[in-house]
Amino acid sequence: MVTGARLDAMDDEALDVLLAEPSELLLCRVSPEHKMRVVTAFQRRGEGTGLAGPPPSAPRRGQQ
Repeated sequence: MVTGARLDAMDDEALDVLLAEPSELLLCRVSPEHKMRVVTAFQRRGEGTGLAGPPPSAPRRGQQ
């Protein structure tokens, strides 16, 4: 499990090492910026990526 705070403490090299480990990656309590950082790191490794869900600027349920 990787939190936003843990991602903030990692430099790109440490993130690359984490992503090279053969395991599932669970991100929790992360911002859209954190998600994009992970996507970019996977892309640096030549891996296909994708994101699902509403864009960060979409109104949340109950908001207009």
